[in-house]
Amino acid sequence: MTAISDRKPSPPDWSIVDRHVAREIAKSGDVYLGELHKIAASIEARASTLTAVFSSSAVASMAVLGTSSNTWASNPQFIVSGVVIALGWFAAANYCVSAILPKTFPVPGAHPERWYESTSANLNQLLGWEAEECQGRIGRALVANGLSARRFNFGARLGVGVPAIGAGAWLLTSLVFWCV
Repeated sequence: MTAISDRKPSPPDWSIVDRHVAREIAKSGDVYLGELHKIAASIEARASTLTAVFSSSAVASMAVLGTSSNTWASNPQFIVSGVVIALGWFAAANYCVSAILPKTFPVPGAHPERWYESTSANLNQLLGWEAEECQGRIGRALVANGLSARRFNFGARLGVGVPAIGAGAWLLTSLVFWCV
């Protein structure tokens, strides 16, 4: 059995669709696209928050390394793990920034000038064409949201895992210098 979202039906002949149905189809497409905008804003808000957290953590790591360089100069584990942690947090912040970067995002509704060439069509056809156009905008919005969400997700996971990566760098460096 195929789910509704898996089916890709062809557009109907809009000239025979009931006017109220055509209007509801076009309106629901605009509502759906508006909700996709809210999801995009949510992704961007979370990504910008984590960008600030990870960037601050990276700067703090570099500050600790800089102020402790004389004290810990003979301890390569401290230096290597500190650099790995700082670079990891900078990388995580960069992935989160890439989720925020400006992108073309289709907005709901239609410019009135888009209807000027079609004034000879009946209202059903106009609403149907608008619904088809809205479906195309929804597809582009889903792609943009998916890309931003993947970048944010990777950046968030990397940023959360950085302390463990730093601990691994500490252990690896300890083993290397212990064996030498």
